[in-house]
Amino acid sequence: MDQYISPQELNRYLGRELELTIVDLRSEQEFERGHIPTAINIPGDQLADRMIEIPDEGVTVVYCGGHSSENDACHRAYDLLTRTGHVTQILEGGFAAWQEYERTAAEKVR
Repeated sequence: MDQYISPQELNRYLGRELELTIVDLRSEQEFERGHIPTAINIPGDQLADRMIEIPDEGVTVVYCGGHSSENDACHRAYDLLTRTGHVTQILEGGFAAWQEYERTAAEKVR
């Protein structure tokens, strides 16, 4: 499985009956302003202490805000999760890419 998943691929996963856990690594305040459907919020600096909240089964997708300064947090989360046996992917471009994907998809519907 690839290390990265595109917003388009993630959207296809959301429409299926898959064991999928989406983890938003941003702050609680950022999460409250918007997040991907079904995502749980575990800020990156809390992940190691809250691993129990992430099921061992299925695929775990992690994402940050999408800014290059946040890439390290996503990669640290990916490393931690894969080391502990989780099948993990990083959302390419983070939440910013997801928002752009949603905006583009909505425009196509019009």
